[in-house]
Amino acid sequence: MSSDIAPYATHPDMPQFHNMVAESDDELRAFGAKARADDIRLSFHPSQYVLLNAPNPELTKKSIWDLSSRRRCWIEGSWATRR
Repeated sequence: MSSDIAPYATHPDMPQFHNMVAESDDELRAFGAKARADDIRLSFHPSQYVLLNAPNPELTKKSIWDLSSRRRCWIEGSWATRR
């Protein structure tokens, strides 16, 4: 899954989009149900700007924020499957 599924969820200059994952709960759940029904394995691929070992602590903080947002997509969409 591209990080573009919620492109502005963590954009610092666009706080109006910071709740876009929660606001898309129904759509994410439908997407997750479709993937499970069709036995499609989903995985995330963070953008090239996510850097957990950045020398700049602010960049590390932003990277954690971005990954947390992707995790919420996963949880909200109930995409995790148990096998």
